[in-house]
Amino acid sequence: MKRPSLRTAFAVLFVLQSAGAQTVRFVQAGAASPGLGTIQAPFASIQVGIAASVNGDALAVAPGTYFEALDFSGKNIDVYGTGGASITTVHAGYLAPVVRFRSGEGPTARMAGFTLRLGLADSFDFGGGISVDGASPTVEDCIIESCNGGDGGGGIGCNGGAPRFRRCLIQFNNAGSSWPGVGGVLMMSQAGRFENCSIVGNFGPDGYIDCVGSCCSGGHGGTGGVQGIGPAGGSATIFFQFVNCLIVANHGGDATYGHDGGHGGVFGAMTFANCTIMHNFGGFGPSALTTPKCGYSAGDGGSGGVGGGAVLRNCIVRGNQGGIGGAGLVIPGGSYPPGFAGQNDDFGVGAVSFSNIPGFHAGPGNIDADPQLATYRPTATSPGVDAGNNLVVDLPATDLDGLPRVQHMVVDQGAFESAATTYRGAVVLSSGAPVSTLTVNGHDRTAPVPMHGSATIAMAAPPGGGPAPFLIIGRIGVSAASDLIVLPAGIGELAFAHPLMAAGDLSLFLLADNLLGGPAATASSPAPWAVTLPAPGVAFTFMLQGLIDDSTAVYGCSVTNAVRVDVQ
Repeated sequence: MKRPSLRTAFAVLFVLQSAGAQTVRFVQAGAASPGLGTIQAPFASIQVGIAASVNGDALAVAPGTYFEALDFSGKNIDVYGTGGASITTVHAGYLAPVVRFRSGEGPTARMAGFTLRLGLADSFDFGGGISVDGASPTVEDCIIESCNGGDGGGGIGCNGGAPRFRRCLIQFNNAGSSWPGVGGVLMMSQAGRFENCSIVGNFGPDGYIDCVGSCCSGGHGGTGGVQGIGPAGGSATIFFQFVNCLIVANHGGDATYGHDGGHGGVFGAMTFANCTIMHNFGGFGPSALTTPKCGYSAGDGGSGGVGGGAVLRNCIVRGNQGGIGGAGLVIPGGSYPPGFAGQNDDFGVGAVSFSNIPGFHAGPGNIDADPQLATYRPTATSPGVDAGNNLVVDLPATDLDGLPRVQHMVVDQGAFESAATTYRGAVVLSSGAPVSTLTVNGHDRTAPVPMHGSATIAMAAPPGGGPAPFLIIGRIGVSAASDLIVLPAGIGELAFAHPLMAAGDLSLFLLADNLLGGPAATASSPAPWAVTLPAPGVAFTFMLQGLIDDSTAVYGCSVTNAVRVDVQ
C-alpha cells in the first residue's frame, strides 16, 4: 500500500510554520539521511531532529518505527507523533532508555503520541522506558511497554524535578535487578504527577542469587506496580502524585534464599486520588532450605495492594492478593517455620478518606463494600457513585475514559466516573436500595428547571402499589457523603437529615408529609401524587428525597431515589 505523502500529513503544520508561529521541523522513518528537517527533505532520525532544534521549536514525527534512543539534551521542544502512539514507535533495542530527560528540561519539553519499546536502564538511569533525572518534562498520550529498568523503574523512573505524565499506558515492563527495582513506575519525584494513566501488567524483579561454594545469598522480590516517595512535608493533603489512574494486574517479584516476595501494587508514602488499585499480586517467599554448610529461613509472601504509608482519597482498593509464604522445614534438632502469606489489600496505608478499602479506616467517607464494577467502571448500583470528595487540587476535567470527571457535583470513587443515568444523589448504598418513585419534571436523577419556569414534583406508587403514604424532605445545596443518614433495620439511607433531626440547619425543609403527619410546605395525599410549584425566579440548586410505604419492602417502608434540582 502506498503511504500518504508527507506533504499531506503535515499540511496544517506547514501553514503554522509559514505564519511564523514556531519553527517546525519534520522527521520521517526511511527518509534520505541525514535530511534537512523540511517537508521536502525530512530528517530520518528523531535524535538528529532534536540536535537541530532550539528552545521553542517543534519536531513533527511521521508514523513509522524509529530504531534509536533519544535524549532531549536540555532542550525545551515539542516532539510529537503526527499519527499517534498506535502507529509511531521508538524502539531502543535494549541498548539504553528509550527517552532521557536529564539536563534540566522544563514543562515545555514535551513528548506526545509515541509507543516507546525495548528500553534498558543502566546504572546511571532511573527508568528503562523514560528516565527523568532533575527535569520537569511533559509526556502525553504515550505507550511505554516491554522495557527493563535495571534497579530503577521498568516503564518510567523519576528522580527529582516535577515531570507530568498524562493519558499514558505503562504496561508489560519489568526491572532486571532485585529490590529496589520496580516493574512499572519508580517515583522519586516529590512534585511529579501522573494523570489519567494506566499502569497495567508490569512485573517486579525476582530476588538475585549469588552463590559461593555451597552457600548462597539472595534478595527480596521487587515491586510490580508503583514504588516511591511522597510529596514534600505537609503537602500530602493538597498535592496528589497519581490522579485518575488505573493500577491493576501488576505482579511483585519472587524472593530468593530467606528473603520476602515483592509487593504487587503500590509501596511508599506517595499520594493517590481517584485511583483504582485492583487485582495486583504479591510475589512468593522462598521455602526454607539447608545445605551442608548453610541454612535459609522461609521467606514471607509479598503483599498485593497498597502499603508503605500511601495516602488515598476517593480511591478503590479491592481484590488484590498477597503472595504465598515459603514452606517451613523440619531438621534434626530443630525446624524452620513457614513464611507468612502477604496481605491482600492494605499492608500499611497512610491517611485514607472517601475510599473503598477493606477493613476499618478512621478517615471520613470510607466504605468497605463490593464496588460493583464492570471492567473497572461503576455500574448503576455501585456504592462509589457520588461517594468521593471534590477537594482534590487540579482534579482533571475528564476521567480515564475522557468523560466528564464530575457528573453530578460530587466526584465518584475510582478512576472512572459513572454515566448520568446512574446518579442517586449523594446516597451511598451500603444498606438498602432506593426505589425510583420521586421525579421532578419527569427526571429521577438530575432535573434542570428554568428559573422562570414551573416544577412538577411527583411521587409514583411504590412496587407494592398505592395508595401509599410518603414524605419528601429537601435540602438547599448539594449534600456530601458525610451527610449520609443510615436508617435502622436496613430500610436504606438518606442523603441528608429530616429537618426535625437537625432543627438548627436552615438549609433543610419538609416539602410533603402524610406518612408521619409533620408540617409540610405542600398539602399531599398518598401516592401516586403530584404538585406543580411556580417559578422561583432565582438560580439555585436543591435536593429532594423521600420515604414511602412499600408492602414489598421487608419493613414495609422504602427510601426513594434522590433528585438534584438545578434551577438555571
